[in-house]
Amino acid sequence: MAEGLGLAGPQKVGLFVLPATTTGMEPVTRARKDQLAASIEAEFDARIDKTKVPETPTRLDDASILALCGTCRGACCKWGEDHAYLTRSVLTRVKRELKFADEASLLESYLDRVPGLARRGSCVFHGAQGCALPRSMRSETCNRYLCYPLKQLGADSSRPGYAQLAVSTGAEEDDRMLLLSEGDARQLHPKSLKPLSR
Repeated sequence: MAEGLGLAGPQKVGLFVLPATTTGMEPVTRARKDQLAASIEAEFDARIDKTKVPETPTRLDDASILALCGTCRGACCKWGEDHAYLTRSVLTRVKRELKFADEASLLESYLDRVPGLARRGSCVFHGAQGCALPRSMRSETCNRYLCYPLKQLGADSSRPGYAQLAVSTGAEEDDRMLLLSEGDARQLHPKSLKPLSR
């Protein structure tokens, strides 16, 4: 298999199956935007902060994590619903770091970034190209969460002579397969594996 994947030298290849986003796009309704606004406004006045920062130790570098999440296309984003984990402390951080004048302007900025089309049954910010929010405006939950397959990948990411093939279930497009080998990430076309299964 290593030779068929274009890997130099003898390497062991571990196969990891990632989840996948397979739902189509649908227009974001006014009701969803209103629900998002209500959620943010409630967090401005919240007495108890509900932020939960995931503990995600991993040997994977940021570039590899982003590439892997792009392969999956955000299956975990469905839990963002119409609140996107925008809790009081997240909003406070964003307001301070990005220097918003007040809460009203921060709220307006979030509402302006809601895409016209979002993934059905997923977060209100889950657009066709991924999250419509820049990382600086996302919650710590969104920026730091790693699913179980990613944690498994990280455990073996730096072993010499060991490559990892991450395949997103239902891989029907070019960017649904990723090869990690000694710190490098390379996208593969699913058809490149067909000769290996004969």
